[in-house]
Amino acid sequence: MNKKECKLIFKILVIGYSISGKKELLYLLINQFFPGNSNNIGADIVKVTIKINCNDIKLNLISPDGMERFRSLTHSYIKNNDAIIFLFNVTDESSYNRISNFYSQTKEYNKAVPTMIIGNFAEDSEHRVVHRAQVKKLAEDN
Repeated sequence: MNKKECKLIFKILVIGYSISGKKELLYLLINQFFPGNSNNIGADIVKVTIKINCNDIKLNLISPDGMERFRSLTHSYIKNNDAIIFLFNVTDESSYNRISNFYSQTKEYNKAVPTMIIGNFAEDSEHRVVHRAQVKKLAEDN
């Protein structure tokens, strides 16, 4: 197979409570890191193609919205991911507290996939209520 024909596709779930900043993170990825290399399929699905060592690598970033209202729809998104990003707002403890629940839901459908916990809006240190030590403990416990 010719290297140019080689295409790797990764499905990455970006999950978090509605105020965690999922759309802001996707916007940042699209416009700052991968300008001109992405397609927004829907409000919450973004496809980004990058080149590494002459190989096309497609990242399908999926961020289910309205998780509280559309739980059955969410289950279709949380299955068979290659990686999961858990996102929370550092100025809102309730968004952080939901990470454990999201982790439990996704673990059932995604065995041994790389996961990352990101605290968004960290620049707002004056209103920060979730601290690094809490996040570190959560990561170690899971």
